[in-house]
Amino acid sequence: MYDWKLYYHFPSLILWIALLACFVLKENRNLRALVVIIPIIAIAAIWGMLSQLTGSGANTFTQLVSTLMIAAAILWLLSERISSYKPAGMFIISLVLLAAIGFLSMFSFGGLNFGQENLWILIFQFIWAVALLFGILITRYFCRKSISGVSFSFWLLLWMTVVSNVMMFITMMVTFAFVGQFNAKYLIFLIVVPVYGIIFAILAYLLILPYLILTFKSNFYKKRLLACLRLAEFVKKEEFSQTDISENTNF
Repeated sequence: MYDWKLYYHFPSLILWIALLACFVLKENRNLRALVVIIPIIAIAAIWGMLSQLTGSGANTFTQLVSTLMIAAAILWLLSERISSYKPAGMFIISLVLLAAIGFLSMFSFGGLNFGQENLWILIFQFIWAVALLFGILITRYFCRKSISGVSFSFWLLLWMTVVSNVMMFITMMVTFAFVGQFNAKYLIFLIVVPVYGIIFAILAYLLILPYLILTFKSNFYKKRLLACLRLAEFVKKEEFSQTDISENTNF
């Protein structure tokens, strides 16, 4: 008898429900919060075209892309609440949140079937989360005196690349430790780690780029970013455009 599962036809349904639940929060019951959907549409449209070129690996990459783009949107929507904690607390809460979304994605796409492929997807999601959060944390230091969309994006790309390489190296070493031996074949993997790290960082950054553009174009999300970065002086000095949707556009 055929065993039908809901996720066969709606693999990312649980993730979308989690995203929609964020709009129930008081701070997101505002029309301006809805613009976070724009990066999702952009990423989904671009990936829809690129996925035609990936062949048999499309499903795996679709799971990864879908998870990361929704995870970023949820992080952006919850950023106001997260900003109320101290820096260490913000980092830990954000990391736990992204990790939880990763596990939720595993269940959403595959139910209770947790194979080796899903494990690697989860690992890459974790590397992305660590690279993003550490990248933002370090970027804050370099943008503490002056911040703009260009400078923030540049430093974030740089440090996401560095952190991604470190995480890739750690992942390889842990893998070797579990294998229990080290030979010339594994040495080749270590040599190409920087290459994979750079490629992964660029792809991970491209998934975040639409949200960065949104953040520096939307006063609603820009204030949240500055609050998370503890750059209160920029929040006070910022002259917000009158063309932005009114503060009273709650729903």
